Amino acid sequence: MAEKLKEAGYATAYIGKLHYGSGDRDTSSRNFPNNHGFDYFYGFTHSRKHYLKHGDALEAAEQAKIKASGIKGNSINPSGMWQNKKRVDAEGFSTEIFGEQALIFMQEHKDEPFFVQLSFNAVHTFTHQLPEEYLKKNGLKGYHDWDPLTENYHSWNIGAKKPYNKEGRALYLGQLHYLDLEIGKLLDFLDAEKLRDNTLIVYTSDNGGSPANYAINDPLREGKFSIYEGGTRVPYLMSWPGQFTKGAVLDNVVSLLDIFPTICSAAGIQYGFTDGIDLGPLLNGQKPDLQHEVLVWDVKAETAVRKGKWKLKTANDLRNAQRQLLDVEYGEFLYNLEEDPGEHRDLRYFFPEKFKELKTIHRKWKKEMEKTAGNPS
Repeated sequence: MAEKLKEAGYATAYIGKLHYGSGDRDTSSRNFPNNHGFDYFYGFTHSRKHYLKHGDALEAAEQAKIKASGIKGNSINPSGMWQNKKRVDAEGFSTEIFGEQALIFMQEHKDEPFFVQLSFNAVHTFTHQLPEEYLKKNGLKGYHDWDPLTENYHSWNIGAKKPYNKEGRALYLGQLHYLDLEIGKLLDFLDAEKLRDNTLIVYTSDNGGSPANYAINDPLREGKFSIYEGGTRVPYLMSWPGQFTKGAVLDNVVSLLDIFPTICSAAGIQYGFTDGIDLGPLLNGQKPDLQHEVLVWDVKAETAVRKGKWKLKTANDLRNAQRQLLDVEYGEFLYNLEEDPGEHRDLRYFFPEKFKELKTIHRKWKKEMEKTAGNPS
């Protein structure tokens, strides 16, 4: 997205959490944001980040404590940030820091086309790390960070999660509260600068909520680290006043793959081949039936095929699910998502032909992916 938009004259920024590729600490890698179309990068390049502490010296001290303790565990990552290709320390709450960085960039480029990819780390792991004033105001005790010198990592981690952390849901909602405030500030800025009608906004998530962190995905089953609907069906909002139908709620089968062609099309940019589809005609009402005919998921441990209301779901390894305290069933299942969005009634013996059809789709898809991987051209 950034490369195409930059070529078309957009100022581009990536702000917040970046967790893909091998770009961590390697500023020469193409995975590093400044090397694939982003003019400005501010954030971190790994899976988890302390919400309140941001300094590389703090992270070095944390690693020294882990080494001295001899206890295996993951750092709580109080490391600094990247600002482009330089390391910087920061003060404050990460959600507010990232929101402020986005506002600064938008203010600096308000008189030209701009693209901001803002990836908050809220509401990820360590949801107990909230500003002290919020905890006091809401009567919350909070939860302590892991101390490698005094406690086992596994015991600490379990204590922070469901069902042992009795304040877990309140802490999760605290993170969401601050996230909502920052998004509100961005919308207020666009309104104040009279940019709202000329700005396409996409709000989404990289996965469903984590029940272990007290997310509630009801009526969908399970959550993050599974391919049940609770893990793969996410909030997906698009807003463009005057262009997209206001207040429409659609249940068409779409994907995050569709963001790229939709944004390029809105900007009048040619984008070539993509697995996504331009959702513009769906969102403006011209093609109300527009959707993907088939979507396929395959992460080895679990697979899924979605075609219309039907979903084939398989699981052959439960270790990832167990890390998130999920109840994933081993085997192969067929669900009718229109009648059973919670994926509780297996219909493979009642509709064997549909079951066979979706298995064939997955087998052919996997063969094609293997062929493509062996011959990228």
